[in-house]
This record gives sequence, C-alpha cells and structure tokens, in this order.
Amino acid sequence: MKKSVLVNAVLAALLGLSCLITVLVKVFSPAAVLPKLDVAMLAFFSLAALAVENYLSPKAQRAWVPNLLLAGASFALLPWCAGLAGAEEMGLLFLLGMVVFGVSAFLYGSMARRMASGPAGKAAPALSAFVLFLAAQSLSGLPL
Repeated sequence: MKKSVLVNAVLAALLGLSCLITVLVKVFSPAAVLPKLDVAMLAFFSLAALAVENYLSPKAQRAWVPNLLLAGASFALLPWCAGLAGAEEMGLLFLLGMVVFGVSAFLYGSMARRMASGPAGKAAPALSAFVLFLAAQSLSGLPL
C-alpha cells in the first residue's frame, strides 16, 4: 500500500496561512494581542492537519519518518520565514514540532479509529482532534 505524506501538505498550508495572517495583523494592527507559538499551538496545527487529512483520505497510511521530518521542518522554517521566530529558536521548534506532531498523530490515529465505528463515525475525526486539543491545553504554559 502506498504511504501518504498528504498531512504535511495540509500542515504546511495551515501553518503558512496562519503565519501570513499573523504578519498582516502585526503590520496593520501592531497593538493587537496574538497567541504565542507554544506547545498547545503546535498541537492545534498538528491536530487540524490530521483531521483534514482524515476527511480527504480516510484510508491513507502514514510514512512516519518523512512525516516527522517534514512536520519539524514546517514548524521550524515557516515561522522563521515570517519573522515570528528567531534563528536560535529554529532548532528547538524543529525538535519540538517533531515530537508534538508524532505524539498527536499516534494518539489521534488510535482515538479516531475507535470512534469511527459507532454512530458518530462521520464526526469522529473532528471530535477526536477537538478532545486532544483540549488535553493539549494543559501544556500551554510551557515556554519555548
């Protein structure tokens, strides 16, 4: 069976759009308070990409090593290119992005498979991502 890296394209698109919106908000409204890029936000982007990928390609199998490396590269390079993270934070964002994406993908995959068999099968990807994001909120105070 063919291994998929669709989740990384979705992750890069979501993260790139978020970085673009953040830059535009900082330019046109510099006094606006924006959320920080912390562990909870990394989990949010990972879970959102996993949910979208599950709706687009529900039977896809993930290639774990390329997915982890590409997720780490997305989390490190896109905020740096947008000027939201410095060069010294890139390595930390790369490693933390890989770990958060890997844990999120593992937990999300097992949770969504178990929920998909019941009557809430169509809503299982979104509900699984939402519940795991609520669980990741406990990590929001950790500094990068």
